[in-house]
Amino acid sequence: MIDKESLQFLQDQFIAASSPTSRSSPNGIPYLVLPGNVTTHSLEKFLSAPVRFRGEFTTHRVSDFAAYVQANQGGPEARIFVDPETISATAIFGLGSHDSPGWGEHQAILRPKALPPFSALLSSAYDGVKRTHTFTQLEFLDFMADWKPFLSYYDDVGAEISYSLAVKAVRSITVQAKQQADSTIGNLSNSRASLESIDIKARVDCALPESFMFSCEPYDEFRERQFECSLRAIIKEGAPPRLAYRIAGLDVKKLEIADEFVEKLTDTFRVYDMVTLAESSFIGTFKNGQ
Repeated sequence: MIDKESLQFLQDQFIAASSPTSRSSPNGIPYLVLPGNVTTHSLEKFLSAPVRFRGEFTTHRVSDFAAYVQANQGGPEARIFVDPETISATAIFGLGSHDSPGWGEHQAILRPKALPPFSALLSSAYDGVKRTHTFTQLEFLDFMADWKPFLSYYDDVGAEISYSLAVKAVRSITVQAKQQADSTIGNLSNSRASLESIDIKARVDCALPESFMFSCEPYDEFRERQFECSLRAIIKEGAPPRLAYRIAGLDVKKLEIADEFVEKLTDTFRVYDMVTLAESSFIGTFKNGQ
């Protein structure tokens, strides 16, 4: 049989479990403990101001990224992580240290956006494996017209071809098939084979361009670069010829752009009097631990 004191204790515990309890965490965020699996609920959203600053600033421009970092770096707690592979950088404010860790919930992210000419160059390139983009004659003429200020054309000996002649040559492409007979004579036998070769030529008095140079700035505030492209013809039986181009040494060009990205960030930080922060930047990515 339960005595009076035990009954009163059980009653007090039931009332306590049935009533919400307000607490304040060590970081100053008030929370409420509610019955039903003893779930905690933050009350920060009901305060007149947040307990700590949180936010994420994203930009495509290096100068704007540096200006924002300068205004919000918060002393030695800020850290910069640069990822050359993806051409991006992240500044984490309030990251703290091993002895005094911070939440790092305020960040600035730099993701330079490929400018339209560079984006068009990459998206239309052909490598025969990953990207197999090809053009009809009309589509390639549109490509030539759209990016005319960025293009220059060359023949098989490296002599430059004017835009007007290059357009005429592409517009008047014709496919020529040639029959050629080869024979082999031996002591005991002889053989004869008929071979067919296909030439693509222009019907005007001008050679088709063998290559072209695409000159453009890959990203905003980056220096102009020249991309050498070889022009190719893709022929399938019974179908009109299609044109394609391959960018020579593209991987090397991307590495050069990545190196420029790192140098540009470092130089820009120095311009904004953030020498210490520039010298303590890290190459790589960082993710807050859980």
